[in-house]
Amino acid sequence: CPDCRGEGRRIERPCPACDGAGSTRVERVVEVRIPPGVEDGQQIRVEGAGEEIPGGVPGDLYIQLREEEHPLYERRGADLFAPLRIDLLQAIEGGDVEVEGPDGEPLRIRVEEGVQSGTVKVLRGKGVPVLGHPGMRGNLYFQVWVATPTGLSREQKEALRSALAGVAAPEAEEHHGGWKDWVRAFFGGGPR
Repeated sequence: CPDCRGEGRRIERPCPACDGAGSTRVERVVEVRIPPGVEDGQQIRVEGAGEEIPGGVPGDLYIQLREEEHPLYERRGADLFAPLRIDLLQAIEGGDVEVEGPDGEPLRIRVEEGVQSGTVKVLRGKGVPVLGHPGMRGNLYFQVWVATPTGLSREQKEALRSALAGVAAPEAEEHHGGWKDWVRAFFGGGPR
């Protein structure tokens, strides 16, 4: 019956919070440790943090992780990929280029004299931590993109033409799309 809810007995003065149901809904904060290296879509199980019925054992709480897209780095497993944009003078002279690493630390990347767009530089062990393998990290791949100056004056163009007269250009490789297409092609996925 609705008075005893199938219990065979009736509560004379039910408490106002649960109206005799024997339980109330309570919101609580559960702290969860996210291990380094988890990937988008993985689940974490927190034992005993789920719902509970009177006289029963609390269930488990399942959390499905969603990774935010990073403005610079694209993740594939434990490896990270990013463009390395340099200006024409840096490409001609070579040298060290400083970039912000995935953990916010400054990283130096050595660029050889005459580097071409499309060249890939690898920083081993600077990617994402490998889940279940403490101290192990993936690699960080940078693809060089040489920025061609725009808005040059006639005099500047003439000075460049004069300075580069007689310099043979290396054989150009065909490039399509942006750096994210390169990452997909690297993994056999092709451009999207």
